Amino acid sequence: MHVVSAADLAAADARAITAVEDALIAWGGVEAAADEPREALVARALAAKSTGAVSVAVMRPGGDLAWARSFGVRRNQAAGVRFAAEPAAGTAVPEHVDAEAEPGRAECVRFVHDRKAAAAAHAAEADASLGLAAGPVTPQTAFQFASISKPVTAVAVMRLVQAGVLDLDADVRKWLPQQWQLESGLGADPVAPTTLRQLLAHAAGTCTPGFGGYNRRSVLDGAVTVPDTIGVLARSGNSDAVSILFPPGLASVYSGGGTTIVQLVVEQATGRPFADVLDELVFKPLGMAHSSIALATGPPNSGDVAAGHIDGCVPVAGGYHIYPELAAAGLWSTPTDLTKVLRAVFKSAQGELVDGAVFLSQDLAVDMLTTRFGRAMFGIGWHIDDDGFMHTGMNEGFTSEAWCSKRSGVGFVTAHSGEKPPPISVALAEAYGWTENVPKAGNWAHWSDKPQPRELVSPADCIGEYEPTDATLLKQAVVVRIERAEGDGDDAVLVHVPTLSGPVRAIRNAEDIEKLTFKANKVFSMSFERSSEGKMEMTTAQLKFVRKPVSPVGHLITACTDPRIQAYRDTIGFSREFFVLLWQHAHEVAGLLPAPDVNSLDLSILVLGGTLCGGATLGNDWLAGFSQMGTVVAPPAGRVVHFLQRTMWSYSSSLWAYHRNAAGQ
Repeated sequence: MHVVSAADLAAADARAITAVEDALIAWGGVEAAADEPREALVARALAAKSTGAVSVAVMRPGGDLAWARSFGVRRNQAAGVRFAAEPAAGTAVPEHVDAEAEPGRAECVRFVHDRKAAAAAHAAEADASLGLAAGPVTPQTAFQFASISKPVTAVAVMRLVQAGVLDLDADVRKWLPQQWQLESGLGADPVAPTTLRQLLAHAAGTCTPGFGGYNRRSVLDGAVTVPDTIGVLARSGNSDAVSILFPPGLASVYSGGGTTIVQLVVEQATGRPFADVLDELVFKPLGMAHSSIALATGPPNSGDVAAGHIDGCVPVAGGYHIYPELAAAGLWSTPTDLTKVLRAVFKSAQGELVDGAVFLSQDLAVDMLTTRFGRAMFGIGWHIDDDGFMHTGMNEGFTSEAWCSKRSGVGFVTAHSGEKPPPISVALAEAYGWTENVPKAGNWAHWSDKPQPRELVSPADCIGEYEPTDATLLKQAVVVRIERAEGDGDDAVLVHVPTLSGPVRAIRNAEDIEKLTFKANKVFSMSFERSSEGKMEMTTAQLKFVRKPVSPVGHLITACTDPRIQAYRDTIGFSREFFVLLWQHAHEVAGLLPAPDVNSLDLSILVLGGTLCGGATLGNDWLAGFSQMGTVVAPPAGRVVHFLQRTMWSYSSSLWAYHRNAAGQ
């Protein structure tokens, strides 16, 4: 076993620190002035990219801290910069907010939409008046880590599971209070329980990807009241009510609203404030002295925090936004503190003790890092790929990133008081020679890559059953059926998803001229295209489905065995009227409506008798009845038999349905 000396480690770390500084200077596009200290040059480069400060912590193999460095200032007070943002034009409240009926909500939304105006109006605030420490940041300076709150919340949940307080696979409704219940906005209910496992993997179908927060200055001035957890979920704040708007259990559709439900579950199950639970289960056991998650208007970490910065390196009014969505966005921490979370998860997954004690059992830690839903993106709280587990964050004026190798435990955490993530991860990977697939700045939103549109198809082309290309969903034999919605022509379809109790109605999106799209709500939509091989493809939430081959002739056999059809046959007997009904029903089953005019058909039926395709058995009465409508021919024994129809359909002059005889030939 090769042992790396302390001197070699120190040299590698020194090279990496220099590489990070070089990357930040190049990123800012600035040149060094005469006798300018390197730290000042890096700070100036950050300001050129509208970033007040950057803080970095790096992990050695095994997960232990290698080094931590910070660059820049807590809050930009440079002359001529703090007034760079002019008040934004058009301060009207969005139409969905009633400014008179909901003045507090209207004010919240106004601050979210007109952040530059708010920042410019309060840019002259003194650090002391805000309770913020002044001067350069240090590795002990806390930043808002935004959505990295989600995996930290997941760690706390797993600790509660380990203690027997929570169950990952139980219906969360058992913990929800009467004041707020999770509802479906799809017109159909989930057929299975909504679970913590789904919510923490963004696979419960819940809405609201992110939150705008509440401007601290407006909160301090009394202009805005910050809602509690139930208020957030019920839409008494500046975000929409949280409900199920996507078929659950299929894929990870990013949802901060779902994580806020987890927050409520933790509060209800423990009977304690969410912040206290995280402090007891995560921060204190791991020695995260500079971390907190709370609603207080006073700054955390004794005021040693970085202020958020927006375009022009203008500080956010009040220093930062307040997020009552603590589990989804409310974490304050340092990169050094957060490496302790990564290390604890890594070591637990390896079956190792964390600082001499079991933090998480190996089974639970491995479960966290295992994907179980379509698109294979999220485990429990963490974004997962073959090489590592990670998460990123973006709040008003802040971005952040955390990554750890599942194989070696190397990793890093970066925090930025700006909204443009710097290329630190690339510099670290190159400096250390990491072979893992390290995420690159600017390529975070793995779930938002959009496929290129192809030939525009017609609504009639979309009808049918679709099978997923995703390996996880294929194993689950998931099939989605699209059929026409009666009375709506080409403007609507009904979507049948196996995880819902009934169909979901989706309306054609006339504004999408690049591809045919049907939209059920703001979260659940599906687009249709024809592949280069001529196959119909449906895409929803970046999941691709391919239409199964369809034949109304094949479904004719199934239609014959339908009790409703048999009852109708017994009522009116074999007749032209009955055959038309049977033909239309077969097309309904196939999802091909409207059926072509039966008068355009020249039907010849070849029947062997006995067991036919799909396992349907037709008696001699059926054969006699069919003989009235066409020609019954007894094929040679032991041969495959078929139905043949010639139609006026444009896409095919013949459709074949094959089945084997009882001998399987």
